[in-house]
Amino acid sequence: MKNIKRFALLYSILFSSIHLTLAQNSFDYQKPPKPIMDIMLAPDPPSMRLSPDKKYILFLSYARYKQLDELNEMDILHLAGIKFNTKTEFSPDYNYFSDIYFKKATEDSLIFRFIGLPKSSKIIDVQWSPDSKHVALALHEKTGVTLWLGSVDNLQIKKFYDGLLNFSLIDEKIFEWRPDGKSILFNTRPQKTEVLPEHEPEKKKPVIFENEGAATPHRTYRGLLKSEFDEKLFDYYAGSQPVSVDLDGNAVKVGDEGIVLGFGGSPDGNFIKIHYAKRPYSYSYTVHRFPSEVKIFNRDGGQVKKIELPSVIRPLGRDAAYDIPRDFKWRSDHAATLIWVEALDKGDPNQEVVYRDKLMSLEAPFDPEPEVLQMISK
Repeated sequence: MKNIKRFALLYSILFSSIHLTLAQNSFDYQKPPKPIMDIMLAPDPPSMRLSPDKKYILFLSYARYKQLDELNEMDILHLAGIKFNTKTEFSPDYNYFSDIYFKKATEDSLIFRFIGLPKSSKIIDVQWSPDSKHVALALHEKTGVTLWLGSVDNLQIKKFYDGLLNFSLIDEKIFEWRPDGKSILFNTRPQKTEVLPEHEPEKKKPVIFENEGAATPHRTYRGLLKSEFDEKLFDYYAGSQPVSVDLDGNAVKVGDEGIVLGFGGSPDGNFIKIHYAKRPYSYSYTVHRFPSEVKIFNRDGGQVKKIELPSVIRPLGRDAAYDIPRDFKWRSDHAATLIWVEALDKGDPNQEVVYRDKLMSLEAPFDPEPEVLQMISK
């Protein structure tokens, strides 16, 4: 018995000394052998974007990994299920391209590069103009995301807008060309008229959760709102103002400032659809399930239609769907017709129904009742 105790004591002393030695040593990040490093750092094939007139091809070199200094510079904040880098008020999850050039598509031509593009640019998004004369780029800089415009004719590129861009929270769109190719629609960070909210001791208030008397299991999420202070932070970082800017740099505000979930212009260029989240915010769900409204604005900025949407309740299940109108889009083969989907089974795939969904349609001037375009079965 004494031998066992001595052995246990010796073992504990030896283990403690090893643990102390390891704890006192610090190690740098280790690198694998060179052959593995060469494989990991081998460049990906470039991404290609064909111009609408099919005369040019853009080549974009993809940055596969973020550098450690980039990650160290980020200050990540989770609000309503969305991650924000508070230093740029942009999503930290966006990957970027590190190089851009283009060639003629019909022949083995020289490589053309834009003149004036900052070195080591982090290109988040690139879009050809409808007439193939310009290329618009969203660049991630230290203070935020900026919009640049390059000319195919003279290869000059310059900053197109003095402000900073924001992203739409559901479709994550940053900008889009208007159909005539003479202006660009995007989300911008509004001028901050108020300082960043500071955390102050809040009065004790109850956080109320309601139950309608039935068992309602639901998913769990990260980074939900937890207090009124979180709500203020969310308004501060997620708030944006849709803007349309023509090629001369003249900016016009479109719609209202708010929490923009998505936006898009009609094919004829006469209307703009903007999807907003609105209060009351939920402490149980992400922003994707907050109450919302879809607003349609005309060229002059006047509101011509508003569709109110309640908070989302989605049954559990792999094929479950939202029980409210969803997926609002412009019909591409019509001048200005809005379409969306509505569930006929309350979004529950376990319900026995003949038709699961119906496709709805509403044509400009958006006055009549929407029509059923198609019934969708299982």
